[in-house]
Amino acid sequence: KTFGSTSSLYHRNGVTIAADGGYVVVGDDGFNVNLFKLDIEGSLLWERSFNWSPYLSTCTASSVSRTRDGGYLVAGSVWPPSPSSGKDFYLIKTDAEGKVKQ
Repeated sequence: KTFGSTSSLYHRNGVTIAADGGYVVVGDDGFNVNLFKLDIEGSLLWERSFNWSPYLSTCTASSVSRTRDGGYLVAGSVWPPSPSSGKDFYLIKTDAEGKVKQ
């Protein structure tokens, strides 16, 4: 199965098993991090996008893990725009539906 935008090439970088036996997959297209929730058959239940492009030049999603409270923790790297140099990392904590509390 294929998920994500047809205009962007997404890289699947991490997967974890959800509490219901389905799967949560994280990927990126270099500027956006996407979290996909699939049922046990692999059908898409929801998708969440975290857009970094206004602030950073490049980002990657490295992994996704289920947390004790049933949510998910996404980790990855970011490269700030010039003239900054170097690479930073980020963590995104979501609830069980992939939503970030503000």
